[in-house]
Amino acid sequence: MRKFVIILMATLFLATFAFGEINVTFRANTSMIRGVTDTTGSIDLRGPLQVGDPIHYDDGDWTGEDIVLNNNGGDYWEKTITFPDSVADSTLAFKFGANIVDPLTGETTSYWENEAPGAKEVGSNRSFVLPSSGTDTTLQMAYVGYDYGFTPFDEPDKIEVRFRVNMQQQENLGNFDPADTTMFIAGNFNTWSHDPLSREGTSLYYDTTIVVSSKLDSTVAPEWKFTYGAWDGTSESHNRKVEGVTSDTTLQWRWYDFQPVKPVSGDTLSLTFQADLKQTVNNNGFSTTEDSIALRVGYNNSASPFIDTSMARKSQVSYVYERTVEEIVVPKGEKLFYQYYKIGGNGNETREIYYNFAYPDKGAAVAEKRAVVINSDGQVIKDDDESQLSKRRMPRLQNTNPVSQEVEVAYEVNMKPAFVQVAKADSNNVLEDIQANQTIDDTSQIDSVFINGPATGAWTGWGPTLASTARKKMYDDGTHGDETANDTIYTRTFTYGPDSSNNNITQQLKFGINGGDNEGGYGNNHYVNINDAESTDRITLQWGSINPNFYYMWNYDKGQQVGVEDNLATKPDKFKLGENYPNPFNPTTTIEYTLPHSSNVKLTIYNILGEKIKSMSYSNKPAGTYKFQWNGMNQNGVKVSSGVYFYKLDAKNFHSIKKMVLLK
Repeated sequence: MRKFVIILMATLFLATFAFGEINVTFRANTSMIRGVTDTTGSIDLRGPLQVGDPIHYDDGDWTGEDIVLNNNGGDYWEKTITFPDSVADSTLAFKFGANIVDPLTGETTSYWENEAPGAKEVGSNRSFVLPSSGTDTTLQMAYVGYDYGFTPFDEPDKIEVRFRVNMQQQENLGNFDPADTTMFIAGNFNTWSHDPLSREGTSLYYDTTIVVSSKLDSTVAPEWKFTYGAWDGTSESHNRKVEGVTSDTTLQWRWYDFQPVKPVSGDTLSLTFQADLKQTVNNNGFSTTEDSIALRVGYNNSASPFIDTSMARKSQVSYVYERTVEEIVVPKGEKLFYQYYKIGGNGNETREIYYNFAYPDKGAAVAEKRAVVINSDGQVIKDDDESQLSKRRMPRLQNTNPVSQEVEVAYEVNMKPAFVQVAKADSNNVLEDIQANQTIDDTSQIDSVFINGPATGAWTGWGPTLASTARKKMYDDGTHGDETANDTIYTRTFTYGPDSSNNNITQQLKFGINGGDNEGGYGNNHYVNINDAESTDRITLQWGSINPNFYYMWNYDKGQQVGVEDNLATKPDKFKLGENYPNPFNPTTTIEYTLPHSSNVKLTIYNILGEKIKSMSYSNKPAGTYKFQWNGMNQNGVKVSSGVYFYKLDAKNFHSIKKMVLLK
């Protein structure tokens, strides 16, 4: 009998101990942070939860081994921990940790969840109350990096799916630029139309949450593609599909077009980059006191790691900015792709205005990147050429600030490059219309010229639509702001103000003959900066300068036909203001001036009392010799009286004044 009692008591003791264990299941979702997948990284629990000897749960000891969660598929992670009865009803603290693998180096970086890329809200520890003895529990789903209670789903009684894509490889390949491009998703849940995705901060991750239950039969699986433009050339190579979606869910992020980032092999080098910002400072594109410039190296998977760093001004009397990049892996003898970005004082980030005219595929984003062949350690890469044709030309930067006052801008386009190219009478010199039917193969077809783009308020459809838009027609008859009739320089004026909807200093535009899109290829547009220091500005451009390799009959640096010797045959070597002729004059006189390189120019006429009569401002006027014809009228179009007048030229650091006499 005694033996039976002992056995019974032992059995009851063991049963009581077993019954007293508490199983707690922790659940985590990693869809809100960046870099974790089931194969590249992990999630763990950190805090006084460790099972071991000694056992410590509520004594504040966080030094034990982290507990790695198991992946349940996609973004979902789970782990069950068994606690002893001795800590029942206790409040325990913990946090998640994220272990993220760099795909280029294979190195793992460990983060506390509030420091993980993409985390936003978790600052204090998480906590939970252990249930009573013998009671198992499953904790609320935790979105790592966000407080309890957060959910990316807000449509009750509907099935929502969160989609994510990583564009890092596409950027490295030079096929994608986040500053200029919007990501989309197209699938059977949106009739294969394009819904935009949101960029996650400044990262290369994009996401969106879509209601799929109201758009699909319950038996139809969601099927989709990611895209960053039209279907042709900018969508993934084949569809994605997921089965078994019966409730709200997040889908693990995926590399765009199934292409993960690839490591770069080569030599570990030190490289120095120098960029001369003189031209863009003079053209109102960059402020040395308010703006900064960033250097980004390694596009097209040409270096490792991808470098994103600021540049420093060499001295207060120089416009050269410099940065030395240490320990970057680059294959010698191969092209290294890089780019400059402006970080504006207003917080806006803009990519430099650059196009590699020699790049064979004009539609590729890589053509908008700079490239240099790396030959040696310590190599210095200088981008300081004043020529607008050179691969090593000075950077041109956009200015997204609004104009400071109302400015009337006269856009001029010199059409001579089109005439001389078409006159070559070669089938290769046809000005192809890439969007309408105004292909030009004979100079007699160069009839009317139009200006299009955001600079005119918005893009207008090419072809008949643009050709019938009167306010975008340009003139070469001395009207609508045109200075000299019949000189093949066409003009049109537009006014910008600080409070208008279209008020940026940088404006984008393109020209077209007879309304056609026949100046250059897709994505090749003119970007100009308005000089808002004056109430008027005149911006002079040359037809086809966005594609100078095609217009090979024209020298855009000299502003003249190739092989033709005339008064512009030799590029001026200095600024010069000539004597007006005739002098004295009635009713008109011609003022001639020369520029050795592109410059902002201001030509002002004063009376004998020093009062301003008329003022003309020109932004980024190319090198060359120019003639301005004054008709004896003031700024308001009123004839002035006979007398002595002075005209002054201001161009960079050059200033010159001369006298003329008006007789009636």
